[in-house]
Amino acid sequence: MHQDFTILPPTLILAPLVCFSKKRLFEELSESAGFLLKLPPAAINQALYAREASGSTFVTDGIALPHALTDGAMPSLLIVCMLDEKVEFQALDSDLAAVDIAFAFFFSPHSNLDFCEDILETLSEILQSTDLTASLRRSHHDEGKIALLLHKIDHLLVKKLRPELLTPEDESADHNATTPETGSNVHSPLTEDTALAEAAALP
Repeated sequence: MHQDFTILPPTLILAPLVCFSKKRLFEELSESAGFLLKLPPAAINQALYAREASGSTFVTDGIALPHALTDGAMPSLLIVCMLDEKVEFQALDSDLAAVDIAFAFFFSPHSNLDFCEDILETLSEILQSTDLTASLRRSHHDEGKIALLLHKIDHLLVKKLRPELLTPEDESADHNATTPETGSNVHSPLTEDTALAEAAALP
């Protein structure tokens, strides 16, 4: 369990995860979340499907952000799944899409739900970066590398949602990532100059 993030909640990484359907993916998520949240997996599974019924949580090419409200032992939880093979997942336009990365969030109903929606919306924008998603896929057998990428994602979330939490060291690192000649960002897996796409459907 990774718990040293600023915006992202305590995070369990399942990588690589072998499953062959969305149904099995949700069962894996429910079993893992149930153990950590001390809730019945069946109740979590039902909550995930109830959220999907109100609108698909498919975000972009190969990525979904399933999420649910769960009143468990932890105020919030993230499970990042890097699937060994893509599985079919309902897209926003009702067509089937293939997913191999899932960021599954479990929020307490007592949380600041507006801020939870901001996290989901901003993360969906960050994950439009094909460089970032390519880096995640290349790392899907290496939990340490995935954790490093999650820290970079967390940093981007802080910059967008809670910039007042940035330290002078953070700001200096961001400044050093800019080329002095042009002022443009140096190419990296987490470059922020990718156009922001329309946010995913939220509760």
